[in-house]
Amino acid sequence: NNIRKIECLAKLPKLRVLVLSFNEIHKIEGLEELRQLQRLELGFNLIKRIEGLKGLEALRGLELNNNLLYRLEDVTLLRKCLPSLADLNLRNNAVCEVKSYRAHAVRKLPGLMLLDGLAVAPHEHAGAAESSTSITPTLIRAHAYTRGRFSYSLRPNSIAESRDRKSTRLN
Repeated sequence: NNIRKIECLAKLPKLRVLVLSFNEIHKIEGLEELRQLQRLELGFNLIKRIEGLKGLEALRGLELNNNLLYRLEDVTLLRKCLPSLADLNLRNNAVCEVKSYRAHAVRKLPGLMLLDGLAVAPHEHAGAAESSTSITPTLIRAHAYTRGRFSYSLRPNSIAESRDRKSTRLN
């Protein structure tokens, strides 16, 4: 349909499913009023960032397959915006090539049941919880060590030596 921008949806507050796949959409926007939206399909567009989903707490399914997504941080943002997300499809985006992509997505989205068309197994949820990479006070204490304080010059030795030589010549 060559749709380039999501707009004029405020008059449809009870909309539950929105399919705008196979268009030319660059940015997720204009969805703030769709509080009852449960499924959003934006596959095969030109979207580079996952944004514009704030306020869509009822959203359970999100399809962004075949777009231009490449940042793992975008997956992290979904946790804040979409607490009840159960089905996420990001297939055929560059972000899927990141080595820890699946584990990261499962860890950040604990309610996820389906990721890229594959069921999330219970052992994946358990493994994701165990391999959390958050820095905690306990983790800092466990890996902390102390060293004596020393005074070091920030200048390379050659600069310090040449300066010392000049000062001895002048005296």
